[in-house]
Formats: sequence, C-alpha cells, structure tokens
Amino acid sequence: MNKVSIIMNCFNGEKYLHEALSSIISQTYQNWELIFYDNQSTDQSKKIFKSFNEPRFFYHYAESHTKLFKARNRAMSKTTGDLIAFLDVDDYWSEIKLERQCDAFKEDENLDFVFSKYSIVDEFFDKIKTKQKDDLGKKSIEELIIDYQVGLSTVMFRRNLLHRINFSFDENYNIIGDFDAFANLIQSVNFLYMNKELSFYRWHNNNLSTVNQSQELEELENWVEKRKNEVSEKILKHVKNKIYFMKSINKIKKSNILEGFKSIIFYKGTDKQLKLILYFLYFKFFKYLIAKK
Repeated sequence: MNKVSIIMNCFNGEKYLHEALSSIISQTYQNWELIFYDNQSTDQSKKIFKSFNEPRFFYHYAESHTKLFKARNRAMSKTTGDLIAFLDVDDYWSEIKLERQCDAFKEDENLDFVFSKYSIVDEFFDKIKTKQKDDLGKKSIEELIIDYQVGLSTVMFRRNLLHRINFSFDENYNIIGDFDAFANLIQSVNFLYMNKELSFYRWHNNNLSTVNQSQELEELENWVEKRKNEVSEKILKHVKNKIYFMKSINKIKKSNILEGFKSIIFYKGTDKQLKLILYFLYFKFFKYLIAKK
C-alpha cells in the first residue's frame, strides 16, 4: 500500500483545526502520516494538535515565520510517503478521499497527479455550491488553466515529482502559489480529474485570498511578467482580464460615482462588463439605500 504524506500548513488556525484533523483520522485509508507545519502560530493551534495524541501526527515548528508557499516547501521536505496530499486547517475531507485517490494511483502506474471535484461550504457546514462541472476532465490543458479549478485540498501527486521534475512552489507567492505550481504541473505530467466531491473548502471572512486581495493582484501581475514566454497568448489574455477586473472593482469600491463610472467605460478587459455594472449599482446606490433603511 502506498503511504500518503499529508501536509497541513498552519498559522493561527485554531477555529476549524479540530474538524480538519478529525477528517484525517476518519479516513477509510489508513496508511498515512500528517506533517503539521506550524508557521509560528500564537493561538491554541499546537494545543489542539497535541490533544489528538496520534502517533501518525508529526509536529514541526517553523524556525522563522515565512510566506505561505515557502512554508509549504519546507513541509514537503519533511515527507516520507510515496504520495503527497494537502489539507488546509479550515478545510476538511470526505472519509473516502485518500482511498479513492490511492486506488487511482494503484490502477495506473503512469499516473502522476490527481485532483477532484470539491464543494464550498460556509462556517456552519452549509453547502454553498459545488465548484467544478462534471465535464471538467474533457477540457484541454489550456482550457483547464484558463478555467482554473484545482482545489489544493483535492490534490494528490507522486512524491518522486519533487526530484524527477524538481517540483516545488514559488516561494515569492503568498496567495497564488498553488495556481502557479499546479497550472504548470498539468502541462508536464499525466493527470486525472475525479468527478467526485472528495474535499470541502470552507468559505469565511478570514480566507487568505479574501483578506489579501491587493496582494493577490500584485502576485498575478508578477505571474504575467514571469510566465509571458512560457504560456499561450490565450492564457495570458485571460489572466490579464482577471487583473483588469480586480482593479476595476477596487476602483468602484474606493472612488466617487464619476470615477467609478469611468472604470466601466474605460475597462480594458474583454468580458465581465455587465458584472462591473452590477457592482457599480450595488456599491454606489443599493448599498447606500440599504444602509439608510
């Protein structure tokens, strides 16, 4: 049986940590180790982790606090399994997640990378939506990158990729490191999309990508410059459109009505203008009317 190294990066993740760890313990597939990498938390995360008293749980305290994807690389260096999977402190797994994906690797020795459908839930475990479509596996690689829907907590890949293709995360990123790494990976290796909800992503106000939207924008601009000679013009155009859209939303939120309207008129993107109009109406009119009531 393949041994799975599960990586959990933590920085002050006490609120949902118990549920995340419990979903690992509950797996029907039991040949695993958990590499818990504490990026110098100051809350009760360590205490919660230690309360499980599980011999397959391994605690590592960071020598210094780093950006998230540098911490992920450091955690990967601690793994000893044949396969690597990730679970963030605020997400959780279906109890058959590891079993289903390990079966896929057992059936196909040429398989390198697997990801699956996942659902987004709120803070009370109510399902908001299923993130991916049933036909995602039929898309071309270019289409998969443009319509990027690889959830970190759904992935599993062979550990030998760390050496075979020098796989790692770009340590300059704090938000988009998984997009950068996995978009590159699906162009380089044999992968499988599993049309089954195996992971649950929890949506809340403190999600890193929600809190640090300005940093995400900066990282996307860096990505375009860095990868412009490595990906197709179609992919670059899509990412640039996302950047234009994010900038326009920020301008609508922060500027007066005239400047907000100009951000729609002079929008550089090729789509989502209707969305911008709806955002404009909400932030400049409806939100004000609701507040008055």
